Amino acid sequence: MKKYILFIFLLCTIHFSFAQKVTIEGYAFEEDNRGFLNEVAITVYSSINAIKAETTTNKEGFFSVELNPNEEYKIKATKDIFENTFVEVKADELKAGKTHYVKIEMKRKPGYLFDVTLAESELNEEGYKNAIAGASIEVYNNTRNEEVINLQDYKDPNFQVTFEQGNHYTVMIRKKGFFTKRMEAHVNIDGCILCFEGVGQVMPDISDNLTEGHTMGTLLANVEMDRVKVNKEIAVENIYYDYNEWNIREDASLELDKLITILKDNPNFIIELGSHTDSRGKDPYNLSLSKKRARAAVEYIVTNGKIPRSRISARGYGETKLTNKCANGIECSEEEHQLNRRTTIKVTGFVNEDESIVEEDKSLKDIRFEKELDNFDFDDAEVVEMTNDDEIAAEIARDLERQKQREIERKKRLEELQNKNNPKEEIKKENIEIKEEELNDNSSIAGAFGEDIEVKISEKEEEIEPKKEEVEKPKKSITDNYIPKGAKKLADDYNGFMIEFFNSGIELSPDHSIFKQYGKVKYEQKEDGDFAYLIGGFDTEKEANGYLEKIIQPRFPTAKVIEYENGKRK
Repeated sequence: MKKYILFIFLLCTIHFSFAQKVTIEGYAFEEDNRGFLNEVAITVYSSINAIKAETTTNKEGFFSVELNPNEEYKIKATKDIFENTFVEVKADELKAGKTHYVKIEMKRKPGYLFDVTLAESELNEEGYKNAIAGASIEVYNNTRNEEVINLQDYKDPNFQVTFEQGNHYTVMIRKKGFFTKRMEAHVNIDGCILCFEGVGQVMPDISDNLTEGHTMGTLLANVEMDRVKVNKEIAVENIYYDYNEWNIREDASLELDKLITILKDNPNFIIELGSHTDSRGKDPYNLSLSKKRARAAVEYIVTNGKIPRSRISARGYGETKLTNKCANGIECSEEEHQLNRRTTIKVTGFVNEDESIVEEDKSLKDIRFEKELDNFDFDDAEVVEMTNDDEIAAEIARDLERQKQREIERKKRLEELQNKNNPKEEIKKENIEIKEEELNDNSSIAGAFGEDIEVKISEKEEEIEPKKEEVEKPKKSITDNYIPKGAKKLADDYNGFMIEFFNSGIELSPDHSIFKQYGKVKYEQKEDGDFAYLIGGFDTEKEANGYLEKIIQPRFPTAKVIEYENGKRK
């Protein structure tokens, strides 16, 4: 009996020792004791690389996990802009019921910490600049095509973002009642250590903040935003014209492109673009010249920026609004005259009368995506028309019916003319006019196929002789002159992403309707023998998915993105 009790006791002891866990606690911090790190992902692996626990550090850099004792573990710590860090824990260090402590020191990747304070551009009554809180702050990595920060109604006027080496970033800050602030940051690109556009004062100088080798640094910057005031003029820098001319120079177009960006970033604003001259020359001539310059600038913005004309007007002021003493008869330096030769903009109203009602803002991510679509050279994705088979068939039927009706009407009118014994010249003239009408109508039909369909009409018609019996020649279809492109086989060495939007058990003929919807279609024969028809040619999966979701799937719900490596599906 005693042996049986002792055996039961030993079993309970062993079970209790194995049931107990060991606690691993620790802190993640930046090297050289620069501070604890929040939101570090902690993953614990066993000796055979099986995941045993996952957690995240808190604001104090602290984490805690429970594990089985007497086993070896490897802890991996990951955080954006930091190098992955590994810590190994030996089995003899983990005793049941005990706590084991670890320290995880993480090294920052090369890059720059951008520490921003938002403030108004103008001084208040006390001579200070008011901080701006409650703004929406977005940062987008254009190099990687990914969103970095999206803070809406951020309560703090200070924020931080880390810029990594070799990347181009766009920073957009928006707040109602202010002009949207857009900044571009290029980090170690094309020999530029750190180039900013649209940033105010940086304290201290950039080079003073960088580590040896320009690999890291912390930049303190005051980013100022202009409050919107109706009819307040704002100078647009560096828009110059050749003497006595109003054509847009290449250097001026760069600045006007920035103005296009301002209008797009502030979709609720209606603005006036004003052009000013210096006092030299006759007043009426200067006024006329400034009007031409303002109109040329507005025309550039409307044409190149696709800005509605209702949102921007042109006005020439000539020399009526000088910024200094340099009026007629007063001697001034060239630099002083230059101050008066300027372009200005001012908000004159709002698309919505209540300026607090702003058109729904698109996210910076969506803005960048739309710009990529606008600028994307689809190469193998030349979209001709987005229609389905039924729509094409219906359109052809309607066009043929209209053509048939026109032919019936033409014959009827010719018969009426013949019955009245009109001269042949009149018959010929009437026939030519009818055929010219057909030409105009057929040209619109051609547009439905994305091709130029040649419809010929002779300059000199044959004289029409009444015939006892007229044999009607078979008519050509409206698509007879359409040259189908078909599809080309996907290159054997293709690398990238394509969109598979159509499948067929047999190879499609070149005149299939999908080739009237899309140009430059590729195909491949899959292992099951079916033919997959593809469109695209994307470098990244993100680009392909964006095009798939916004353009292709509304027409082809089963379409999907396929990745290829050396012409093979991955």
